[in-house]
Amino acid sequence: MRKTALALLTVVLVTSLRAYGVPAKPIKVRINGEQRAAKEVAKSIAARLQGTQRYAVTDAVGDAELYLDLSCMEGKDVSRASGYVCSFLIVYYPEKMATLRSLIGPYGLVTGPDVSSVAEDVFTTFVAATTNEKLETAQKDLRLGVLNYCYSNFSDKNVQSDCGQNIGK
Repeated sequence: MRKTALALLTVVLVTSLRAYGVPAKPIKVRINGEQRAAKEVAKSIAARLQGTQRYAVTDAVGDAELYLDLSCMEGKDVSRASGYVCSFLIVYYPEKMATLRSLIGPYGLVTGPDVSSVAEDVFTTFVAATTNEKLETAQKDLRLGVLNYCYSNFSDKNVQSDCGQNIGK
């Protein structure tokens, strides 16, 4: 009886968390940044992401669902501006479609007087771009792309074979 009540409580809790947009497990994020400035910004973003229940930062290649690719430099390297300039991309690898990816949102470009202000802008953009609804839409778009590929090229025998369709003689 006690085990049944505990199991029921667990199901209710997990269901209610998903209903309010909080995933049952954190989404793993990998932040890529090669330049010195990008590494500084990445460290600040990672700290902000780790402070949430939604995200977990990982360094393992192939372990993440979301990738944040950063390229940053100090403003003085580009112009007479002070501060930092960063460009970034957010890429989603849905867990259910592991090897396929979707670019989330547009190419990002931010500037700021210091690392923390640039990191905050990237963090805010990242969180807004990776809501459950937007990730579900990205996953559906990937599925539709595969379906479109498989069924719009029905006369191509290679496509039929790629898509597991029965090829007649």
